[in-house]
Amino acid sequence: MIKNKTLKTYIGFSKNIQMMVISEALGALAFGIFFFLHTLYFNNIGLPTEEIGLIFSIGSFFSIIVFFMGPFIKVFGRKNILATGSLLIAMGIIICAFTSNFYFLLFSQICINTGNTFIQVTELQLLYSYTTEEKECCAYSYKFSVNFIATAIGTLIGGNLNKIGIFKSFGYVHFFMISAGLLIITFFMRWFLLPKDKREKHDEKAMRKSIGNAVKFLKEDKKVRVFAIFLFLMSLGFGAVGPFNNLVLQKYFSYENSTISIFVFISTVFSMIGLLVMPMIAEKISRNAFDGTLFLIAIATCFILVLPLNRFSFATVLLIRNIFTLLIVSSIDESMMSHMELDFRDVFAGLKLLVNGLSMALGNFIGGFILNNFGYRVNYCYGGIILTILIVLFYFKLKVFFVNKKYVKKCCCHMNRHHVPIRRQQN
Repeated sequence: MIKNKTLKTYIGFSKNIQMMVISEALGALAFGIFFFLHTLYFNNIGLPTEEIGLIFSIGSFFSIIVFFMGPFIKVFGRKNILATGSLLIAMGIIICAFTSNFYFLLFSQICINTGNTFIQVTELQLLYSYTTEEKECCAYSYKFSVNFIATAIGTLIGGNLNKIGIFKSFGYVHFFMISAGLLIITFFMRWFLLPKDKREKHDEKAMRKSIGNAVKFLKEDKKVRVFAIFLFLMSLGFGAVGPFNNLVLQKYFSYENSTISIFVFISTVFSMIGLLVMPMIAEKISRNAFDGTLFLIAIATCFILVLPLNRFSFATVLLIRNIFTLLIVSSIDESMMSHMELDFRDVFAGLKLLVNGLSMALGNFIGGFILNNFGYRVNYCYGGIILTILIVLFYFKLKVFFVNKKYVKKCCCHMNRHHVPIRRQQN
């Protein structure tokens, strides 16, 4: 009965919500294809892992522009910035498809990360503006479910389409152009079919005030400082491991792209199931016990990956590790946001993206350097050490902030509301 009511709610959403979700599906399909093949393409053209890490690192650094975007969102409009994000990523993918030059690949990554930031900072608020406050969580769940499914399908397409007769000649360039084409369609749909949102004149004082508020927020609120430190360390660890998982499977264990795509698909499906049942499990055993269990399993799997394992054992343990690290990110992110006062959530969201951008940049560089000079086992050992530091910080510093009152909105979606990081932070 509840599922039927939820489905009716999905179908009954306005044309604008449906357009957002349809374009989200196209964009997620493109991301599923491209991001699955991205690192594998770098390896295929002979790019050293240290240079791969540097490209990801500098690209991630450009995510800090989110810290300065607040006033410009009102000037240019959320819809325009959201649509432009898809176009920037498409441009980055096209550049990537036709070059093996380090500097062009770096510029491509900057375009991709900048476009990704444009999307992250605008899409949820725009989605929520098309519905009522009571249905925001349902609109989010609708979008999130479609995103996961389309990303998983895109991954399978990227790894297996060239196994079908008429597509056997397809290589990386063909797949990248398909991704870019889907994103260009997404751009046109969002630019022309979504309604215009209100815009304001440029105000330098507003920009300085926005930045000043974020800095003041960080200085004066101990909870926010602890959250920021925790997020920094978490992204520092995941940034050094996640982007290189597919490369490790291909380079060190000789898995083909089609097999890796099935591996990623299974990981995505089980992660989605985990995210859906997570609130029920956490409610039964307590959130802190649940988070602690996630950390312990993730730590154990990281250190097991350091051992000399055969191909099947390594892939199985890596699959478990990927699922549980994604659940950690989701659970901690949801807990932080739900314990943040409603009036400060926009500021905290911008601060969070800034911290993640800086730490992912550093983590990507560290991961590429380690993989190039010491081998993949040290990457997972490093990841396990960071997770160990995080669980200590969680129990001694972080969990005290999770025992106070949650600040949540009323939801009429008949679903458990939880906050999931949408865009492609690789774990």
